[in-house]
Amino acid sequence: MRYVVLALAAVWLAIAITVAYAPQSVPEWLAVEEIGPWMRALALVPLAMGAAFFFGAPRFHARIYLRVIGILAMIKGLFLLVAPVSISVGLMSWYMSLPAWYLRVSGFVSGALALVVVIVAMISLFEEDVI
Repeated sequence: MRYVVLALAAVWLAIAITVAYAPQSVPEWLAVEEIGPWMRALALVPLAMGAAFFFGAPRFHARIYLRVIGILAMIKGLFLLVAPVSISVGLMSWYMSLPAWYLRVSGFVSGALALVVVIVAMISLFEEDVI
């Protein structure tokens, strides 16, 4: 489970760095016209990521932090899964229309959150009781 959490956090960190470095590329990734029908399937990504963080938390020193991040990710996934597609698409359209500086700041904040998870996961790999 430690490797799964580390891999998910590393992917999250890479996406956050990309958003912070090139915020103008975000609308290309989130092509609402193409993603709209797939919104329900894409909701499974934050659900799976949140579940991995939540259920993998007991093996890490920052248990509370990982559980909070996992719960927030699962809430995001559940919202995208339960909300009507028109609301999800509207939310994605709003996000794409934000100014570049706002996307850059959100990339830095997301990267900071992900970096903590990566550091905690890396530290846990070098502990004695690695399973």
